[in-house]
Amino acid sequence: MKRLAIVLLVLAAGCDEDKPDTAEVAAAKSECKSILEQIVKISPQGTGLDPKAVVAQLPIEDIQDCVATDPLTRRCIAAAKDVAAIKACPGECIGTLGAYRGYKRTKAKLADDKPSTALDAGLFPIADKCLAGDKHAADDYKLNDKGELIKADPLPSL
Repeated sequence: MKRLAIVLLVLAAGCDEDKPDTAEVAAAKSECKSILEQIVKISPQGTGLDPKAVVAQLPIEDIQDCVATDPLTRRCIAAAKDVAAIKACPGECIGTLGAYRGYKRTKAKLADDKPSTALDAGLFPIADKCLAGDKHAADDYKLNDKGELIKADPLPSL
């Protein structure tokens, strides 16, 4: 459980409890419960435990922290097959996409902790390539002045 707690601490930030959940937040919470169950399943500390029961006992703040986590990192954790893979998240490839995402969110004036499926969906196919092992899937992309992810010109050699 110690490693589970460490992973949960990595999933930083919180949500506003006074407002009703939007459909996107509700979907992110459901995704996070599945991710946390996956962590329990692959964690040595979770051996013999019912993942659903463990997650049901977690404080709501753990779910909120997960929801506030970058969706690309959540995608990475969800795809992890072992604890080492979780610790490697988001990885350089996903990290590059995260930088793109941050720029897009800033330009759209969106808070980092609020899900935006419309904004993030374009990054998911590239993220899936990263998660499938293509560490350079994001190398050919950049953001244009409109905040759109486009093919980048090759870097000039020095």
